[in-house]
Amino acid sequence: MAMNDLNWRDLVFDGEWDQADEHGWTHAHDAAAYGSLPDDFGEWGLATRDGWTVAHEMAVHRRLPARFKQWDMVDAHGQTVAHVAAKHGHLPEGFAQWDLADHGGVTVAQVAIANGDRSVPDYYLVLDDDDDDDGDDDSQNDDLRMPPSSD
Repeated sequence: MAMNDLNWRDLVFDGEWDQADEHGWTHAHDAAAYGSLPDDFGEWGLATRDGWTVAHEMAVHRRLPARFKQWDMVDAHGQTVAHVAAKHGHLPEGFAQWDLADHGGVTVAQVAIANGDRSVPDYYLVLDDDDDDDGDDDSQNDDLRMPPSSD
């Protein structure tokens, strides 16, 4: 049986998702990495000693359910679940929290753009090819700008 075919609900007794090793890696982290979690799973904040949550692990493997809403959950290094999903190209269709910043001030839009995500709304891109008026084509160094105000 392939690791991805494991039925984690059959292997782990209800209520034992939080059983962890010495690093804090839980049964839920294993299921997120190598299998799947049940549809009614809700313990997204279970974290390792360095704050890596089950939701972060699911974001790496494109396994977050469509109903997932906790994009701003952070690990000990300030990475949100949305930043991890953007880094791995796994943001869901219709994602809208592009301005969400990590502890360093980097937005989800910046991470997504850096990783070639073409779903980022155009208003996050500076379309001017010569940002500093020095005559050089600066398009490879385009800055990001804030979305239009709703005032």
